[in-house]
Amino acid sequence: MNNIVLIGMMGSGKSTVGLALANALSWRFVDLDSQLEDQEKISIAQLVKEQGMDVFRNKETQQLRAFVESNPSECVLSTGGGIILKDENQSLLKTLGFIVWLKASAQTTYERIKDDSSRPLIQGQTPDQKIKSIKNILEARADTYKQLAHQIVEVDELSCAEVANTIKQLFKSHRKTLR
Repeated sequence: MNNIVLIGMMGSGKSTVGLALANALSWRFVDLDSQLEDQEKISIAQLVKEQGMDVFRNKETQQLRAFVESNPSECVLSTGGGIILKDENQSLLKTLGFIVWLKASAQTTYERIKDDSSRPLIQGQTPDQKIKSIKNILEARADTYKQLAHQIVEVDELSCAEVANTIKQLFKSHRKTLR
């Protein structure tokens, strides 16, 4: 339980909060999506466009498996929003440690990513289509996020620093209950 894993929708703040949290704890920060892009030498958006979502999801699983096999400790891991879609990934995530769902509303998610052209699931859509897509994705994933998470942090009204501090406190409390 010496790692913190951040799960949640695209735009929920996993990467931003993860880096802030890792700095606050003096831990290592790993962004699984960034690692995958570095390894493949291509953006995820381009990978999905050129090779398809199934290929991306398989590479994402390989990346997560390799990370788990590295036996990390004192690490904050930021995951891709859809990593929870595969049962194998769910099992792997559970082995890593304390899982936190950064829960953002569809509206907050939309506001954060509406101008981001690197999001394959909403590329080329009108604003109304983007909001509808985000709602549909969130509804489809919410139960899985909830089942995986040790804690849920609603991020809509919180700053990055507030979210990081909240997770830090929740993690400390969680560790005390395990002793």
